[in-house]
Amino acid sequence: MLLLAVMPLLTMSCSKEDGDVENPLLSGNYEYSGKMTVTADGIDNVSEEVKVEVRIDETAKTLDIMFYKVKFVPQMPVSLDVSVPGVGFEVKNGTIELSADGIVPLSGGTLPFPKYTVTGLSGTLTDSGILMKLNFGEYPVAYEGQKLAD
Repeated sequence: MLLLAVMPLLTMSCSKEDGDVENPLLSGNYEYSGKMTVTADGIDNVSEEVKVEVRIDETAKTLDIMFYKVKFVPQMPVSLDVSVPGVGFEVKNGTIELSADGIVPLSGGTLPFPKYTVTGLSGTLTDSGILMKLNFGEYPVAYEGQKLAD
């Protein structure tokens, strides 16, 4: 009975005011699948169905981006898991805007890859997909992915 009396108060305390746009993506992990284009020696190397995971830390206002099983050029002998930690973001009108410069990526989540320092990272993240551009060292990269079902 007490629970029934408290429920309306909880509902009111969780409501948004002042026209805030609620963003369902904050503070969590989200997976995407899409197309990654790496430009090397003037040639676009396109990989389809590249999996990317984004881990958002709303409190720190940073996120980590993990690229799974990627090859920067077709002749790479192995695929790599590469993470870009500590990417800054802002929320504007329900969209997360990404920006970062000078981040050393990690291979396998632990091994620093200073030769491929990330520069010029920019992009957007919504409840349906992700779009970003960045440079891994000298290689310009573009990624466009759709959010996978939860």
